[in-house]
Amino acid sequence: MNKILVNKKEFKYTENNFPIFIHGRDHEGASFYTISLIADLFFRDFEIVVLCGYPMAFEQFKNQVKDINDRVVFYTKEHIADFKNKLLSLDNTNNQIILLKNVELFDKDIINFVLERKNYIISGDFNKCVLGEKILEKPFVTKIFFSDFFDIEMPLLNKYEGFFVSDVTKGLTKLVL
Repeated sequence: MNKILVNKKEFKYTENNFPIFIHGRDHEGASFYTISLIADLFFRDFEIVVLCGYPMAFEQFKNQVKDINDRVVFYTKEHIADFKNKLLSLDNTNNQIILLKNVELFDKDIINFVLERKNYIISGDFNKCVLGEKILEKPFVTKIFFSDFFDIEMPLLNKYEGFFVSDVTKGLTKLVL
């Protein structure tokens, strides 16, 4: 399994890190990081519901996890109604994580629907998102930037590195494969 590092130390996301904002252009590492993050949460017994743009996300998740069970459900953009129905059937507890991946492919209604949940991750290229910069008006506990985003000041990043910002920590994050 891929390890997540923040400031060169292994980092485990907990309920205290949610909600999470992950921004990155194509081929900058945000997608792979996001899938690795939910794989780690899956191994730690979280229930995960994913709405993503493409089926490759599920394939990447299967490559990392191997044994899939009913604690994770993936929906693609063609199955938004099923995704919404699944979320409406859940209790919205600390043990449930909602991931909206490829945010730039979804309209503001589905984005706002996810933003009403308790523990969520929203990931994608927010420079192409219908809500764009406005989404940061929501109180995200953790923000990760794999590429430039409007006027956010960031350090120089190597490919597949992200700028990690939370209430208590700021620095670089990356995966160790």
